[in-house]
Amino acid sequence: MKCKIVGADAPFEIIWDKLGIAHVWASTVSDAYRGMGYAAAYERLWQIHLSTAYANGEAAALLGERFVRQDAMQRAFNVHGGLTELPSSSGDWIASAYLEGMNAYVDALDEVPPEFQIAGAEPRKFTMRDVAARYRFTSWFQHKSWTEKLMIGRLMATHGVDYFRDHLLYFSKDDEEQIEKLSVCEVNESNLFSKGIPNSGTCMDLRLGTSDRRMRCSTCRHSSETCCGHTGHINLAVPVVSWLFQDTVRKVLQCVCFFCSNCLVDLEDRSIVRRFAFKQGGKRLSAISSYCKNKK
Repeated sequence: MKCKIVGADAPFEIIWDKLGIAHVWASTVSDAYRGMGYAAAYERLWQIHLSTAYANGEAAALLGERFVRQDAMQRAFNVHGGLTELPSSSGDWIASAYLEGMNAYVDALDEVPPEFQIAGAEPRKFTMRDVAARYRFTSWFQHKSWTEKLMIGRLMATHGVDYFRDHLLYFSKDDEEQIEKLSVCEVNESNLFSKGIPNSGTCMDLRLGTSDRRMRCSTCRHSSETCCGHTGHINLAVPVVSWLFQDTVRKVLQCVCFFCSNCLVDLEDRSIVRRFAFKQGGKRLSAISSYCKNKK
């Protein structure tokens, strides 16, 4: 794919290898970042749009009134950054070039992608404020949420689950229906190919998109160069925990009483709090988990 973006230093080229990894060939570093932004939007425009909506407190507009409380909390904590000025940074030129690439892809769209059509949304251009909002959202509300979960668990054990039922988001029947509504197919087969042709119901189903230049996506009818990929779903027989999070889940559970669900760390004991205050991230969780391991 050869690209010429308004504001770019020169034409550059994006090539996807056999593993689906994008490689940007550009004559300047700025154009390389523009190419990265273009490739990211090409592959993940809906994901970027949705995560930006979360960060800006606009999820309810896409996903329904269940997210109004979450949006209100995001805005109260100024995750969207609307209550403060956006400071300048020596790396702004990198983000600006990346955004130029992303927005060039949005400008190049001939039609609204299916995911946006189903959600009743339209692709939009992104700004530096969106970058800052997504950074804050990722840092504050995803990577460091385990301490919040411990506190909520203790409060629920103390005050009862019913008090929190309408104040916390959880995976509900509505979430399941929303996933199926956005999905173009169910993945329920493991035999990927038959005589070199992708089988339906597998993760290579052509309704999800194609990485083969000889074929076209069955959903949008685009080629591997222009199809952005589409969402499928898997109906699990039983709930599972991703192996990526097994160790973290185990450590968190070790911090909670099996019988009463109270946190095993006495938060009123300032010496205990100070003991773990200087540790960072995963090291702090490991230390707390080891401390709680033999407590009852």
